[in-house]
Amino acid sequence: MEVLGYDPWVSTDEVRRSIGFLSETPAYLHVRVGKLLMYAATMKVRGNPEQEVRMAVRPVGLRKLLDRRADKLSAGYRQRLALG
Repeated sequence: MEVLGYDPWVSTDEVRRSIGFLSETPAYLHVRVGKLLMYAATMKVRGNPEQEVRMAVRPVGLRKLLDRRADKLSAGYRQRLALG
């Protein structure tokens, strides 16, 4: 079996990059949502991290959950967090 010319058992990372794989489980579930988003925002090259977080949470509905630990989120909110 191949996915876009790759063997998924051998080239897992290439397949995931090619199809836009999105895990439901963030790597750091014990961390609060706001802290995870701030970390991601500071890794960006441009912009103000606080402003980036405010802009990211608005369309995905995470604003009210910034103080909640990621492991306490539903699967749907975990996906939103991954998108944020």
